[in-house]
Amino acid sequence: MLEVALQALACVFVFLLMAIPGYALKKFNKLSDEGVNTLSFVLSWIAQPFLVLNVFVGKQFNSSESVDLLICLAVSFMAVLVSFALAYLAFNVFYKNDDARSRGSHISSATFMNAGFLGIPLISMLMGSNSSAMVYSAIYLTAFNICFWTIGMYVSSGDKTYVSLKNLLNPTFIALAIGFVLFFTGASMEIPAWLANGISLMGNMATPLCVIVFGAILADNKWSEIFRGGRSWLATLLKLIVSPLVVLALLILLGIDGTIIKVVMLLTMMPTASLCLAMAKLYGGDVKGSLKVQLATTLLCMATVPLLWGLIELLAQVGWIV
Repeated sequence: MLEVALQALACVFVFLLMAIPGYALKKFNKLSDEGVNTLSFVLSWIAQPFLVLNVFVGKQFNSSESVDLLICLAVSFMAVLVSFALAYLAFNVFYKNDDARSRGSHISSATFMNAGFLGIPLISMLMGSNSSAMVYSAIYLTAFNICFWTIGMYVSSGDKTYVSLKNLLNPTFIALAIGFVLFFTGASMEIPAWLANGISLMGNMATPLCVIVFGAILADNKWSEIFRGGRSWLATLLKLIVSPLVVLALLILLGIDGTIIKVVMLLTMMPTASLCLAMAKLYGGDVKGSLKVQLATTLLCMATVPLLWGLIELLAQVGWIV
């Protein structure tokens, strides 16, 4: 267990080291707020779609895996919805008198994870030899996107009129759709090497850009302020510990395949998605609270991810996970 946990710690630590350039550039006024916004745009509209597409390159659909793919889709939805239900219940019990949009910002931050920028690269590093794991991660990302742009949009805005299928017409979801077409038709196996290399290079920008932006945002905030406030601590606890443990227990009780469990758990354990902060800004939610949860979960995941990953491996060794 210790060796596996240390491996996960090393991977997460490498990711967070990439925050140092962004932090330094912002601290020394070499990176403006406009520059951070530009990097965020490149990250969301270019790097992440290519990261998603790269998941499918060289992967071929096998009809014998159809049931596993459907199971992965079902439990991916379950993982996100269970996380949402726990956050919704907790904040409506402990902070029921808060403004609806402020409460919604924290519910969203406690639910939705950085599955793309950090999750997929982490799966590649820890489970890279398992080709099915990468496809499962794309399936999880599909469930995440559908849930975020429906219930996530509703809880952030407080208005169901903002919920629309048009919200799914974003670069990441379009990349997922293209990727699945390539995967199911077998065209992903026909992609020439030069194009595959180009897709990989573009996609590999995602994690460094994401963490550099994180470092720049961190530089604008006092460390002492990040971990203050009951709402932020509750959201952080739910996001990093409570929801993952509940989801893990459900997956084990359902007897889900070990590879699917590991993929779903790794992505569920990821820190808060930056989209939650964007929604808080857009709909007048608690921007400061959302930012604090994003920063806190990203910093603390360096401890929680290795511990939970080690627990999963231990459960696999004793036969609880097959």
